[in-house]
Amino acid sequence: MNEDKQILIVEDDLSLGYLLMESLQTEGYKVQLSRNGKTGWDHYQNGNYDLCILDVMMPEMDGFNLAKKINTQKIKTPFLFLTAKDSKEDKLEGFRLGADDYITKPFDEEEFLCRINVVLRRNEKEDYLLFSYLLFFYIIEPQNPNPIVNQIPAMIIKVFPRLGCFFNWTIPTISITIGINHSIAIRKTRTSNPCPLNSSSII
Repeated sequence: MNEDKQILIVEDDLSLGYLLMESLQTEGYKVQLSRNGKTGWDHYQNGNYDLCILDVMMPEMDGFNLAKKINTQKIKTPFLFLTAKDSKEDKLEGFRLGADDYITKPFDEEEFLCRINVVLRRNEKEDYLLFSYLLFFYIIEPQNPNPIVNQIPAMIIKVFPRLGCFFNWTIPTISITIGINHSIAIRKTRTSNPCPLNSSSII
């Protein structure tokens, strides 16, 4: 459902930024608007976004450099470029950086929203695959000395911040419940008084 999705817009043209924000909010998305690359990076670090929409030409930090910083994170957040830079070289650079799409201005609002929906659906499927891999590895090798194993629960919560996960490091049993809306909840069972942890308390 769209109301579960959070989108970060980094756009120095505030008129366009507010137009994009209003359009996405009308579709049910939660939206944060940043007016330059530096504040965009600050918002990114302090949020948990499903998609970032980046302008390229911005003060303080351009969109390409912001994308490079996003790529340094353990769990990659999908991003796309929305920019007036329409040369072949710029488009290739955007895709080399891992952009899920590259949209040039001016653009059609209806097509823009369709592209957003496609990117989110595609990455949701990839998130489920990543979740399955992480959970499988954690169940099979919970005592593996590799430091990455201890990071898996935090990575799972990063991928699915709204799962409502419970963790108890001494009890190895994990049960998985698939709800009627296909959302997945993880519960690592404990003997009594389970204490929920959210993503901000574990990462």
